[in-house]
Amino acid sequence: MGFVSATVPLSETIIIDRSSAEPAGVFSGRGRLLLVQGLRAWNVDLSLPTRPRVTAFRIPQTIQPTFRCESWAVWGIAEYFRDEPWVVYVRDQQTIVRQNLFTGEVQNVARFMSLSDMCSIAAAPRLDRWYFHHEGASQFRSGDETIGFCNATFTM
Repeated sequence: MGFVSATVPLSETIIIDRSSAEPAGVFSGRGRLLLVQGLRAWNVDLSLPTRPRVTAFRIPQTIQPTFRCESWAVWGIAEYFRDEPWVVYVRDQQTIVRQNLFTGEVQNVARFMSLSDMCSIAAAPRLDRWYFHHEGASQFRSGDETIGFCNATFTM
């Protein structure tokens, strides 16, 4: 079985400057994708897969990861509750946070002894797991590259 790719036209163009000093984030969630760079954000509604609807908006506070990924973005989880978009990402080597994109409010989701340079996380609620990637030593494993998962509990 080979790799299949396709272009999906969006309702609006999104431009993210991969060379910018402003942190960028890609956050996936149920039926949506949230993209963030600096004080700009885009909600991509994926409920219409033939033409996903993009809504651009400004945010009061940038996302605050303390280190840059080797890639151009921080990768995390998009949430939407109380009619507001939230993003979950690794803020530093010990903390995963949730940030409200409308208000800038930041909440701790979990604290750890060591997440190494982790800046890519994803959630699989149906499997009760969250997935991650990092390099070097963390509380989960030491090695050149680590991709793994941990059990999780989700409230819908």
